[in-house]
Amino acid sequence: MSPREKLRKMESRVYAVGNILVLSLFLVAALVTKAGAEEKGDPEQWMREAETALVRVENYRAIFHKQERVEGRLMEEETVLLKFKRPFKVYMKWIKRPYKGPELLYVEGWNDNRMMVRDSGIMGIMTVNINPKGSLAMKGNRHPVTDSGLDHLVKLLGNDMRRGVKEKELKFKEVGEKILYGRRTRRVEVFSPRDKAKDY
Repeated sequence: MSPREKLRKMESRVYAVGNILVLSLFLVAALVTKAGAEEKGDPEQWMREAETALVRVENYRAIFHKQERVEGRLMEEETVLLKFKRPFKVYMKWIKRPYKGPELLYVEGWNDNRMMVRDSGIMGIMTVNINPKGSLAMKGNRHPVTDSGLDHLVKLLGNDMRRGVKEKELKFKEVGEKILYGRRTRRVEVFSPRDKAKDY
């Protein structure tokens, strides 16, 4: 495999931020803030609490677990350390095999608004600058790195959740509490219509 092909392969996996990641982030943001709330499930209350708590957050670190189905094939799970700081600085590092090593840095308004990317292995000796919305970065992705962070995700999920509840198309099921990375969280399953035209 040529260095260019290897770089393209690395970039396609480095920027994969899918629905599972988005849902995981929503649950961590909304449900961790839910610790003292009443037992009855209320999606609108969860969203208000998440939005209120988020206003006070200047920076955070999170670990994401993501697994996507690409062309009918279930890919291996990715584990990503993410650091975010306002106004808009994002750092990501893939921390577990088989994707361990790649790093990404994006700072709005810096480096001509391009991402700096470093792969693991032999390609790790070089850093490349890539347009975050370009075809190379977007290959296999629905959202660019510029959509990263809790602000964007809570807004996106809040809009979808409110629309789905209003249309009576979403169902929520609380499945109990779980300790994740030392924090008590409430787990919720969200069921949406299978109709892709609904675009949840």
